[in-house]
Formats: sequence, structure tokens, C-alpha cells
Amino acid sequence: MEKETMQDFLESLTGASVREIEEYASEITSNREFHSHLEENLNKRSRYCGSWYPSIGTGLGTVLYVLCRQLKPYVVVETGVAGGMSSSYILCALEENKYGRLYSIDVPWEETFLFETLFGV
Repeated sequence: MEKETMQDFLESLTGASVREIEEYASEITSNREFHSHLEENLNKRSRYCGSWYPSIGTGLGTVLYVLCRQLKPYVVVETGVAGGMSSSYILCALEENKYGRLYSIDVPWEETFLFETLFGV
């Protein structure tokens, strides 16, 4: 997602100013500890799952982070956790807010694989 598109989307969804959006986005993009941890876990995961593994990119991760920082939700419900990348961005924002809980729900990987094998979906 291009920067202007992301800002327009977040601005219209949250009512935040461009300055607020940029400050929150800067928080997560400059958080070296967070990105180092993500990289370490991605490397571990790729050893077990090969080079392909479903994941969101940093652009969508930043959008999730900014949404949670600006809206300060009490509860976030996430369906379809996969590798936990989106969970990581959401949890980082909730931790910065010092407020909110994340509830993540997913189907076990084996069941998803079986469903895809049987039904070609």
C-alpha cells in the first residue's frame, strides 16, 4: 500500500490527523527490537515450513499498528492467525497503549491442509 493511500485510509477510518498517523507509523518502523524479534521468528519458521508461509507485510502491519494505537480498543478479535505476524503488530500497539486485549482464533494447520486437499480451496 502506498504511503498516501495508507494515510488517506487511516485518516478517513480513524479521524486522525496526518501528523498523528505519521507519528504512530514512525514508532513501529523505528522499533528495532520489534523488527529484530520478527526477523528471528520468520527465520525459525522458514526452517520448518520452507520459503512459503502466509504472512502480512510491513505495510499492512503498520496499518494494524496505527489503527490500534489511534483507536485504543479494549478488545481486538483476530481470526486467521497463520504465522502470528498481524498478532505481533496488534500486540505491540496494545502494549504501547497500556490498554486492550487481543483474542486470536485459528483453525489448526493440519485441518486447513486437509480441507484444501479434499475440496481444492
